[in-house]
Amino acid sequence: IALTEAMGQNADAVTIFDDITPPDSSSNARDLKAKLELITRGFGGNTPRKRSRAYVEANPGTTEFTPVLSSGVITGEIFPISLKSSRSRVVEVEIRRNDCDLNELTNQQNHPEVLPSFAEDFISFVTENIDNVLESVKSHFNALRFQNPLQLKTPRFAEDYALFCAVASVFSKYLLGKGNLSISESTNLINEDL
Repeated sequence: IALTEAMGQNADAVTIFDDITPPDSSSNARDLKAKLELITRGFGGNTPRKRSRAYVEANPGTTEFTPVLSSGVITGEIFPISLKSSRSRVVEVEIRRNDCDLNELTNQQNHPEVLPSFAEDFISFVTENIDNVLESVKSHFNALRFQNPLQLKTPRFAEDYALFCAVASVFSKYLLGKGNLSISESTNLINEDL
């Protein structure tokens, strides 16, 4: 029930399921596989999911069968889903042990002025400017979701694209405030990536 309650509670949010590890028994393996099926089919299908009465009471405007409107990210050592229909709902990114230079990662963590390690400072920026950030995300997300400029035929892909654009806009404002980019550089960077 907890997984279903967390999935898509906020349409503009991404739910993260972190650090899936190999199960230690066959019963745990079956349980893990069932949970991952629930997650991939829930996010990938955009179909109504049975919610608890407490969920409906706590979230005005929802019903007992509320669809999952957001996306999910799963990280871990394994992804034991074999059904083609389930795997077709997932974008898999495999990172091998040698893909990450641990010395460089340590160096970036020790030097917060290096762009890739701005994450903590960016989170602080979002926290301090939460009202403006939420308004920006809301306006960008709603406009792009309904405009669908890429003419994406699958609704969840259009929503993912709109969410990506909204986050890119917030990050651009962060970089502008830090003086790391000019307005023209920021615009060019967003246009190139999108």
